[in-house]
Amino acid sequence: MLRARAAGVLPLAGVLPLAVAVLTALLSVLVPLAPVTVQTPEVRWPQAAAPGGPAAQSTVALFMPYRPLDVTAEVPCRALTEAAERTPAGERTVAVATAVPGEPRGVERALEVAVSGGRLEVRSSGRALVAAPLAEAGITGGCTLRVVADAAGTRVVTTGDGGAELADVPALPVPEVTAFVSELTGADVAEGSGPTVVAHPDARFESTPTPLKLAVLGAHGLLVAACLLLLALSDRAAPRPSRPVRVRPARRARLVAAAADLAVVGTLLGWAVAGPLQTDDFYYSLEARTIGDAGYVGNQVRYFNVPEIPFTLQQYVLAAAAAISPAPVVLRLPAVLAGVGTWLLLTRCVLPRLVERPPLWARPLAAAALLAWFLPFAVGGRPEALVALVTTATLALVLEALARRRLLPLGLAAMLAGGAVAITASGALAAAIGLVLAPRWWPLLRASRYGPWAALALLVACASVASPLVFADATAAAARTALRVHDEVGPNLSWWMEPQRYWYLTQGPDPNQRLYSRQLVVLVTAVLLVGTSVALLRSRRPAPPQRTSWVVPAAVALAGYAVLAIAPTKWSHHFAALAGVGTLAVVVGCVALVRRRPTRWACLGLAAAVAVLAGLALHGPDAQVEHSAYGTVPDLPGWLGLPPLWLALGGAAAAVVALVRRRRGEDADAWPELVVLTTAGVLVASLGLQVLSVARATSALRGTWSMAGSSVAALQGDSCGFADHAAALTGARALPAAVGPAGAGEPVEAPASAPAGAWSAPEGAPETAGGWRELGAPSPADVLTVAVRGPGAGVVVDVADADGVVLRTLDVAAAPTAEADEWRPVRLAPLDALAPGADRVRTRLLPGATAGTAVTDPYRATGEVLSAVLPRDEPVLVDWPIGFDLPCLQPPRVAGGMVEPVDWFVESATFEHAPPLTMIDGGGSYATLPTVATLTRHRGFLPGAPYREWGSLVSVEYELPRGGYEVVAGQRDVPGWRWWEGAGPGPSPQQFLPVP
Repeated sequence: MLRARAAGVLPLAGVLPLAVAVLTALLSVLVPLAPVTVQTPEVRWPQAAAPGGPAAQSTVALFMPYRPLDVTAEVPCRALTEAAERTPAGERTVAVATAVPGEPRGVERALEVAVSGGRLEVRSSGRALVAAPLAEAGITGGCTLRVVADAAGTRVVTTGDGGAELADVPALPVPEVTAFVSELTGADVAEGSGPTVVAHPDARFESTPTPLKLAVLGAHGLLVAACLLLLALSDRAAPRPSRPVRVRPARRARLVAAAADLAVVGTLLGWAVAGPLQTDDFYYSLEARTIGDAGYVGNQVRYFNVPEIPFTLQQYVLAAAAAISPAPVVLRLPAVLAGVGTWLLLTRCVLPRLVERPPLWARPLAAAALLAWFLPFAVGGRPEALVALVTTATLALVLEALARRRLLPLGLAAMLAGGAVAITASGALAAAIGLVLAPRWWPLLRASRYGPWAALALLVACASVASPLVFADATAAAARTALRVHDEVGPNLSWWMEPQRYWYLTQGPDPNQRLYSRQLVVLVTAVLLVGTSVALLRSRRPAPPQRTSWVVPAAVALAGYAVLAIAPTKWSHHFAALAGVGTLAVVVGCVALVRRRPTRWACLGLAAAVAVLAGLALHGPDAQVEHSAYGTVPDLPGWLGLPPLWLALGGAAAAVVALVRRRRGEDADAWPELVVLTTAGVLVASLGLQVLSVARATSALRGTWSMAGSSVAALQGDSCGFADHAAALTGARALPAAVGPAGAGEPVEAPASAPAGAWSAPEGAPETAGGWRELGAPSPADVLTVAVRGPGAGVVVDVADADGVVLRTLDVAAAPTAEADEWRPVRLAPLDALAPGADRVRTRLLPGATAGTAVTDPYRATGEVLSAVLPRDEPVLVDWPIGFDLPCLQPPRVAGGMVEPVDWFVESATFEHAPPLTMIDGGGSYATLPTVATLTRHRGFLPGAPYREWGSLVSVEYELPRGGYEVVAGQRDVPGWRWWEGAGPGPSPQQFLPVP
């Protein structure tokens, strides 16, 4: 019996590993619960340097969230009585308010203390709290009126002699703050005794670890290292398997491999330079560039700037790149490195473990498949490229552990799987890979000297690195609040709505999400995954001598498609996370088909399915994001989407293969090769079309902005990307009258924005023309414009040479408006692109012009290049779809519970039918900006390209001065599992709706 125990696993051998693993897991649980130091700034108005009196001027104060944690406003009673005496009957004097008086949103949500007709009026969050004569309210003598609003409710009291409570409304929300306003004058207040407001912005997410939490983090890190050491020691006790003999590949194989390596690396680098923009590029890079403001990865666009817990790792990676340069070509380097890393892992580690002696064509096919996944999806700011790298590395480590019968690679794989949780929701694929391969690595745990459960505990402990990655300076309370806000603001779709992702990919309203290149690689990979599994069941050849494992690629790829269902959003961008496992499925599936050789009908059916899906995909658009679509052809030729074309091309190539095989005296059957060649053909065609599209756009836009030109300029030195070429129409100039007959229209009053005469057709006139106007010197930044009022049908503009010969007639398509008498400008074309020899223009109403239509003579809308208008040393608000290639513009600071005012906003035209996300009420950081400022839009376009408006440059003019308050820093230590008393639950979109 003693001999048996000595030969087996000692019962006590796993006690220490189990204890270390349990302690590691326990500390990982304590990390989010450990205390942190939270910033608690205090905003005081007026500034201490100018207390009270006329120097206490009104000021803009934008809070984020819009309602602070608490507000305390005080007004001396004497100031109220003095103001009441001088206020004329029927008018009001605002003593103190947290919004511009009379502004509709402020009436519903802000605090206002005013006097009118000898009465005191106090209103907060849409509720009238006090409405009584001053004497009845006790506003006499030396008292002070105080309004206190906090998480408990709102109270109005008077302090001093005879102090009393005037109102107490429990649970009334704290008022919004967009400004500090007072209409009191120096005659109303004594020196140093004017109104005051003290507010505490909600900066609860700005936290740093306390010494105790740092100790927990340090101890956890040491214990994870101990877990890896124990796994390594376990490996030392295990017998070492014999290593396979390495066979040096033939020279031809080495050349093919080198060519594939060069193609992958070169294409990815070229795409970083010239590739089109990707959706959310600026969304992620903005979060990365502003980490230093608040100290955490916050969603500045919407969601009240709450942390992106737990998905923050990608932003920190981008922040490291942005420290070098915020130019797109630099910010794309992490994705390029992830792509190269995925390629090296696939070809050097994963494929050799699954495919013994891979055929010569496997490496080029892998290159085509990986690039087909990466180019339309992953070379940008989104995190899926990092997910592809981590999941491929996880699979490589698991396969290494199985091949070498070692636990240390499994421990490293568990660490990667835990770390992937901090990337994005699709990072769960790394853990899914470990789970689906558990039947294969569980025997390793059973054979461990520690016993299976202690070894499993060590693996789980290694995976607990997710906790410090996510909660190093955050807490469980912060995660709970942030996840709730994301859930309430949305979108937050359940797993069973996963078909919506495929709808977005193929039929959805956003053409950027259903690019033909995306459809093709996703659908072809899926049909190969299913079709190969079915076809191998019809194999007519026993397993070949060269090992080819199809189960592992099929299992991990299926897990990848399934894991996407847990993501709360269903955008097609997330498919990029499958780049590694998808490429693996394509390559191993094709090798398995060739080696196992299913029946001809199985192969023919699979090849036909590939051709049909590829044809359907090639009917999709080439609609690139924002201005990277300039110069491209949005639709492919229809013949490219014919499935018989691709099946015929694959068949022709397969016939050549069959002929070669016959000449070699081999079996002439080439049906499996038909599948391989059809698949390779559609993948290579997709890549070629993408490269040609980018090359065409770069050529068409030479002399103006292009992605390639912008990247080259950034590498050469200081560049502002798109802003160095894009123009905004910030002014207007009249065109002088040309020699010729005067216009025949009846004059009408012209709009103030149009420096030109306006007229309409006389009643019954068959056709009416305005007078000719000289164009003058053409400017690429100026645009020919007319203004139209009324229905607008039948309006044209003639372009003529100096002799009056009409060279071109432009149709004026004026979009109808709700107001029939509203003038709207119609921008026609840049002046330098009207026609060769263009000298003069005129407006003309055709015989079919709609009654009631009025027009102006043509005039010149003058443009300025953005980089000449926008400051580089001041913050500029940029819309999320358009900002990636505006690297010189500084993002505004959203931190300390406050929003930095801006003078300019660059707005995209993509979603202009709805408010910009950053100005959406209930989450947008600048939702309150329109309540304190006037926003004037100047339409923008790209000179040197066919006229197309990219959006607007919005100038912001404030109704009040800025900076008239001071911020006093403060902090407090709080436990990780809850907020402090008085902090409330945190922001919520429901909280910021008007109080009924």
